[in-house]
Amino acid sequence: FQGIDLAGKRVLDVGAWNGGFTAEAARRGAAHVTAVDHVTWNSPGANGRLSFDIVVQALGIPATAVDIDMDAPGLSLAGLGQFDVVLFLGVFYHLQDPLAALREVARATKEVLVVETYVDRTLDPRPLMMFYPGEELVGDASNWWGPSEACVVALLRMLGFTRVSVVAGSYP
Repeated sequence: FQGIDLAGKRVLDVGAWNGGFTAEAARRGAAHVTAVDHVTWNSPGANGRLSFDIVVQALGIPATAVDIDMDAPGLSLAGLGQFDVVLFLGVFYHLQDPLAALREVARATKEVLVVETYVDRTLDPRPLMMFYPGEELVGDASNWWGPSEACVVALLRMLGFTRVSVVAGSYP
């Protein structure tokens, strides 16, 4: 989310894990950060919530932690309110129902939504999404989907975002 002014903004960090992006948002002047996670905060080996709490407390970050399963049936983020900037980083492809989650984060976004996701490279220009029911995607059974770049852009436009910028990541 380089180049996005966070000074005085309300930020929602979906998939907060250990609080790295929550801390960065606070460092860049966010007025308040709400961090959402479930899987890593409740996974026995991940220690995500413990790490998050240590980071927030050690740095004195004005953050609220909310445990929400982004794959829960009937998902709603309405109770959290709206946010100037929403970070949806590294979550989309891990969800069994990523469209419901994307719809909810879009509703929570007032100004800027940053989506970081795995993207399947394809020669087909149509918006496509590949389903990975097992460990086919880099040997990780928690990776369910590989959308094409055209698919991600089309989904964001469908949800009302008129300006969509694509920035290539560093992972091959």
